[in-house]
Amino acid sequence: MAPHGGGCGDVGMGGADAAPAEERFGRERPVPPATFSMLYESHDGRLCLFEDEDGHLTSVDASKLV
Repeated sequence: MAPHGGGCGDVGMGGADAAPAEERFGRERPVPPATFSMLYESHDGRLCLFEDEDGHLTSVDASKLV
């Protein structure tokens, strides 16, 4: 019995006959990024509160957004 990947018909990584990643891994294309609205920004601008289109809230330390 041949080890896994040792067959003649295997396609190497990035070969000319390689299938797109969606076909190889059975995944669909990524979902586009969500739409956010800024609800609050602190006076010093270091803390922001965002809401996405589904109503989820996220607070962000603006110094980390560089």
